[in-house]
Amino acid sequence: MGLFSPKVKVEQLEGLVAQLQEQIVENGKFRTQLQLEIEKNNQLNGEFAKQVWENNDLKNKLNTQEEKLKQYSEHYNKLMSEYKKIKAYSANLEVQIHEYEEKVKNMISMDDFIDESVESEKYDQNCNDLKSKSDSKYFKCTPIIYRKTSLETWIAKLEHYITSKKEDKKHLQEAISKLENCKKGLVGENLLRQNLFELGQNNANFKDMMILQDVCFKSPFETKNIQIDFIAITNFVIFIFDSKYRTGVEKIDINNKISHNMQEYRNDIMEILSRSGLKEKFKIKDGNIYAIMVYSGKNEIDHAGFHVKSTDSNSGYCEECDEIQYIFNDNLTKEIADVYSHAGRKQKNRGFNGFTSSDITEIAYSILDYASENNFDFNLKCPLCNKDLVEKPSRNGKNFLGCSGYRRDCSDSCDYTEAL
Repeated sequence: MGLFSPKVKVEQLEGLVAQLQEQIVENGKFRTQLQLEIEKNNQLNGEFAKQVWENNDLKNKLNTQEEKLKQYSEHYNKLMSEYKKIKAYSANLEVQIHEYEEKVKNMISMDDFIDESVESEKYDQNCNDLKSKSDSKYFKCTPIIYRKTSLETWIAKLEHYITSKKEDKKHLQEAISKLENCKKGLVGENLLRQNLFELGQNNANFKDMMILQDVCFKSPFETKNIQIDFIAITNFVIFIFDSKYRTGVEKIDINNKISHNMQEYRNDIMEILSRSGLKEKFKIKDGNIYAIMVYSGKNEIDHAGFHVKSTDSNSGYCEECDEIQYIFNDNLTKEIADVYSHAGRKQKNRGFNGFTSSDITEIAYSILDYASENNFDFNLKCPLCNKDLVEKPSRNGKNFLGCSGYRRDCSDSCDYTEAL
C-alpha cells in the first residue's frame, strides 16, 4: 500500500490542518496589528486636521492683528503729524507773546550804537518799520521755532561786563566795540527775520514755510560748533541764511572764509537729513539747499571785480547759475522769490513735485532733534574771546564762571567773569 495507504493519507491531512490553523492564528495577529495601525493613523489624521484648523485660526487672528496694527500705525502717524503742527503753532504763539512783552527791549535804538558816519534816512526808516511791525498780528502767518538767540546772549554778557563794578577791566574798550558790533548784528538779524515773515505773509508760494532761528549744534563731520542764524524750509528749497551787518566793502571770492563757512553749513544740513533718513525718503538733492549770506547796512560787495551796492537790484542772484552766494536785505523778498521760482522749475524738471506741509514739518523737527541731541551751550562761551567758560573758586568761597584763557602770569589774558 505504501504512500497510498489510508493511514498515511490521514496523517498528511492532519498535518495540513495543523499548518492551516497556525496560518489562521498568524493571520489573526496580522489583522489585529493592521487594525491597530489603522486606528493609530486615524488618530494622527485627526490630530493633524485639528492642528491645521488651529493654524488656520491663528493665521486669521494674525491677519486681524496685522490689520489692526496697520490701522493703529496710520492713526499714530496722523496724530504725530497733527502734534507737530500744533507744536509748531504753539511755538509761534510763544513768539507772539515773547515779542509783545519784549518788543521794547528787542528794538535797539539807533542812537545807542550806530556811529554818525553810518546814519542815514534809509536806515532810520528800516528801524521805524521794524518797530511798527513788531505788533503781535505780524507773527500770525509763518511758524517759527524761537528761543533767546546767541547774539542776544552775548549782548547781555557784554553789557554785564561793561557795567559791572569790577575794577581794572583789561578789555573794556574791546568789549564796548564788540557790543556795538553785536547790536548792529542784531538789527541785521531782526531785519532778515522781518523780511522772511513778510515773504510768508504776502507770497502764496511760502505759505507752508517754517523758519528755524539760531540753530546751534556740533558739526556731524568734525568737532566744530555750528551756529546758523536762520533756516527757512519751503516746498522746493531749504534756505540757510547767515546775517551780516556791514558798513564798508566786503570782498567775496573762492578764498573768502564766509563763503567757505556757508558751504560747510550746507554740507552739515545735508548730512543731518541723510542720517535721519529724510534725504532718501524725500529724494533731497544739492539743488534743494541754498546757503546764502544776507547783508544789512550801508554795504557794498566786491564780487569778482564788480562792485555791487545794496541799492542795486538782483544783487547776488543770477538765474543761469546754480549757486547764489549773497543777497542784500533790501532786495531779499523779491530775490528769494526769484530763487524759489527758478529752483522750483528745475526740481519739477527732474520729477520732484515739492515737499508737502507735513514733509516740511518733519524736516524742521529732524534738524531740531539733531541740534537738541548734539547741542553746545553758548552760555558757556566767553563773549570776549569765544573760549570756554569754566567754574572757578573765589576768595570768599563762592564759585564763579571765568574765561579759560585767563592766566595770572599774563597781564593781557582775558579777564571775563560772571556769577553762577
